[in-house]
Amino acid sequence: MILGTTLYGMGLRSFVALPVDKGGSVLRFQNIYASQSEVDLFVTSFAYGIDAKQTVLIGMPYRLKPSIGERQGDVSLLYRYMLLQDDRFDGTSRFALLAGAIIPNFPSYLKV
Repeated sequence: MILGTTLYGMGLRSFVALPVDKGGSVLRFQNIYASQSEVDLFVTSFAYGIDAKQTVLIGMPYRLKPSIGERQGDVSLLYRYMLLQDDRFDGTSRFALLAGAIIPNFPSYLKV
């Protein structure tokens, strides 16, 4: 039997494969617009290189449209451990383990 559930992500396509050096960091901003549902999101993504094999990635979405209700989305945390990396002249191949978590309703944790 296969069980299904709703999954959330932080735009893994290119950001999770990004090489980040030890102590290095990357900050990326993206605007995502879904025309069918009229939803417009602004996502801030941050990556930090713990060392050559370990990286922490954080994604924080903010809903621009529609402007009703809570606009700050759930924060995504992702840990990447690089098992294999093959750098060649014509490209790079990587194989990594990914583990992550979602912090739901993140702004409520900041309120006193």
